[in-house]
Amino acid sequence: MRIIAFLVLSTILMTSCNNKSTSDEELDQFAKEAYQNQFADDSTIVWNYHSTYNKIAGDSSYHAEIYTKKKLQFFSPYNGGSDVVIHVRRDEQDNNVFITIAPGMFVTHSSGGKIRAKFGASKALVFSTSMSSDNSDDTLFIDDADKFINLIKSNDSLILELEFYKEGVRQVEYNISKFKWDH
Repeated sequence: MRIIAFLVLSTILMTSCNNKSTSDEELDQFAKEAYQNQFADDSTIVWNYHSTYNKIAGDSSYHAEIYTKKKLQFFSPYNGGSDVVIHVRRDEQDNNVFITIAPGMFVTHSSGGKIRAKFGASKALVFSTSMSSDNSDDTLFIDDADKFINLIKSNDSLILELEFYKEGVRQVEYNISKFKWDH
């Protein structure tokens, strides 16, 4: 449904481009609304799954990811919308949960950090985080991955409170229903 709506709006936008009386501001606003409308129905935001096989080790790693309901809007140089993605990964014998931002940067600390997470109607929980091994500012690892995964499995919604470089603390929402993980 969202794809059809987006295609219809895109067609109208393209037709409008041929109309000399349409201002650039009107086209920009129309494009923004068309993009936002494609995500109007939460049921269309789904988990993406894939796996990779390691020929040397002879085993597979499994991945699941989900995007926020709405892109975050930051000031320059990260303006234009930023995706905050939750990744669940099983490599060898361990589960990992990490969050990425693109484009953008988290406020990270070499000694670790903390985020708040509200699963469904429960009270917010605090999770410790760690930087990635390459010290990237666009990735945060959740230290207690197994607890986080179990909470995802048993809830339909999630709100994360994260701190972004020069943007402060923001809340991002996810529809985490239909998560399947047996790895």
